[in-house]
Parts: sequence; structure tokens; C-alpha cells
Amino acid sequence: MSRKARESGTLPRPLAVLAAFVLAGATALAIRMLPAGAEPAPPAGAAPVRFAPPPQRPAAVRQPPGSFVGFVDTARDPEFDLAAESRATGVARYALGHLVADGDGCLVRWAGPPQPADAPDAAGLGRLRAAGGDAFPVFGGPGGDDPAVTCTRPGGLATAYRKAVGAFGAAAAAFEIRDAADPA
Repeated sequence: MSRKARESGTLPRPLAVLAAFVLAGATALAIRMLPAGAEPAPPAGAAPVRFAPPPQRPAAVRQPPGSFVGFVDTARDPEFDLAAESRATGVARYALGHLVADGDGCLVRWAGPPQPADAPDAAGLGRLRAAGGDAFPVFGGPGGDDPAVTCTRPGGLATAYRKAVGAFGAAAAAFEIRDAADPA
């Protein structure tokens, strides 16, 4: 039996295997020594991206992404009790519809027949939030157009959204935009 001669300039196999293990171990040690949450440095000349922190809400409101959101049509059921329904069903988050364009198209109102100024029931919303739940408005829908469809002034549209979301104390908003040319 003849052994194959190794080419000149190559390491002996046991030495190459040992070097591979040492390299893997050193890499693992270097990674383990990195601080938690370390991020790679941005490329030279790139401006760092900064995000505003989300508004602080009670810990109970934070639910995993994809959690169920109930929907309440305030035009059909203006007396809907969010807190009682949440206790009965376990649903903690609700989308309340529908805020539609009014006046010059840059104002919003609740769809359907005229409702009290505090619609939906502000006390029910307060009890829902006190229990760790939340609710947010839905703009647009079957009762009228979203203000984005009718408002021609960007500043007026931003003001309408800001007023409605701010008055509601909402951490979110939803939009239901329909195509008037497509009844389906």
C-alpha cells in the first residue's frame, strides 16, 4: 500500500482539522462576548434612522401582533357597551366605525343618524381602557367617504385626522376606503 504524497505547501490533514476547530471556537467566543442588542454600524456617510418611541399605554393594552380586533358599527348600535362586551367575550380591542367626511369634505362626523356629541359612549370607552382594553376609530365606510377622498387640502385633511384621533385618545386608526364606481 502506498500513501499518496501530499502536495508541497499544504498542511497535514490533522493540523487543518485542528485549525478549523480553533477558528470555530474563537468565532463563537467572539460572538458570545458581543454586548446584548449590538447592531452593526451604519455605512459611512449614512444618516442614522431614528424612530419616535410609541406612545406609552398601560401594559395590559399591549397585545401580540395579529390579536383579534372586534368591530362595532356605531351607526347601527350607538348604545354598544364596550366594557361589558369585552368582559363577556374576552375581546380587548375594538375598531369603531365609521367616521366619514362632512361639510367641505375636510371635517368628520359619525356615519348614520345624528348621535350625541360623545358618541360612541365615552364612559364605555373609559371603562374598557381602565380594564386594559382599547378602541380606535375607522375612517370611511358604507355611510360615507373617507375624508381623504373628499378633502382637497392636505393641511385640512391632516387637521381632520389629528382632531378625530386626538379627541378619541386613540393609539391607532383604521381606514376603509371604497371606490364609488364599484358598488361591490
